[in-house]
Amino acid sequence: ELASAQHFNRYSQWLDTAFTTSVGDNMYVWKGQHEADFFHESFELMFTAPSLMERPWYSTFGNHDRPLPQIEYSRKSKRWRFPSGEFQVLGVQIPHRDGTTDADSATLDLFFHDSVSKFGKFRGQHWQELSDALERSTARYKIIVTHYPPKSGGCHKIEKNARAYYPLARKFNVTALFV
Repeated sequence: ELASAQHFNRYSQWLDTAFTTSVGDNMYVWKGQHEADFFHESFELMFTAPSLMERPWYSTFGNHDRPLPQIEYSRKSKRWRFPSGEFQVLGVQIPHRDGTTDADSATLDLFFHDSVSKFGKFRGQHWQELSDALERSTARYKIIVTHYPPKSGGCHKIEKNARAYYPLARKFNVTALFV
């Protein structure tokens, strides 16, 4: 964990990242371990590059996460942003090559989608909400952030349901799907 965090710190500093996003399986809290201590030790003390300390870290949850402690922690942390299982970050301005932004800057919308707790319900209300949000978006770049990939040869065998992202992505010109 420490070696990974050190590499992450180094690369985020080198890239001068504007924000960070993660796709789940974020925090493995062990039985008997207090969540507040865990977040402090495994997040705040590990990811310490200035570019990470000063900027938001958005996340969705995975099948190994306990979402409620992460949602609660986002109310305490200045940088951990995880308000709910599904949320959006809209209108992120993409800087020009010189690092400045203005009215001509391209924008990015991020759509965090819960593919874990509601998995298999890719046609219900939450799916319609994602579709409506993508349709309303005027951003040049649209990214869906979720946990399960659209296709997997792994043990979860979830490709049948997760492939539902493909027509949605094509219909609304989604730039990328982060999984």
